[in-house]
Amino acid sequence: RAAVADAEKRIFELNSEIAAAEKDISEHRNRLNGYTMLFRKKDEQQKRLAEEFNDAELNIRNLTQRRKMLTDLENSMEGFSGSVRQIVKAGRSGQLRGVRGTVAQLVSADQKYSLAIETALGADVCKGEYPYGE
Repeated sequence: RAAVADAEKRIFELNSEIAAAEKDISEHRNRLNGYTMLFRKKDEQQKRLAEEFNDAELNIRNLTQRRKMLTDLENSMEGFSGSVRQIVKAGRSGQLRGVRGTVAQLVSADQKYSLAIETALGADVCKGEYPYGE
């Protein structure tokens, strides 16, 4: 009888330990699931931010290339008549005094006023063209 009582007591203790271990396992599973969800969320966020970064980097590259192209066009005075180019080049080299550049190069204003300025000066002046021939 004492052996049976000891065995039942031991079974009760083991069942209690098993229940506690199962509770710990359940808590650890829940914690693991929470970390897994958090990891997935952070991973998605990282991928989204990487895409945004790549898009911004591409945009910067495109804008840099566009700026270089526009600077090259401005430096070569593309769009200006030959006589205008000659006068500005002579001014830059010091052959002509008082030449600071074309009206289009010297006038700057907010974008919202550009149409009014072009209208007031004549669109041909802002494009570097001389409407009456050379």
